Amino acid sequence: MAQEIVAGLRRLLNNRCAECTAIKRRRAQAIRDKDMTTAAAAATAMGRHQRAVH
Repeated sequence: MAQEIVAGLRRLLNNRCAECTAIKRRRAQAIRDKDMTTAAAAATAMGRHQRAVH
């Protein structure tokens, strides 16, 4: 069981889908711009996307 979880985490960390990559970039840019509202929205979007898709 633990090996399956680790393998799944590695896939997520190493092979992000296009939507994960886009959301991560939006959040990173928002943090650089000190736009915490957009950064928080991107974090929420990532959580929803991962629950729905992955």
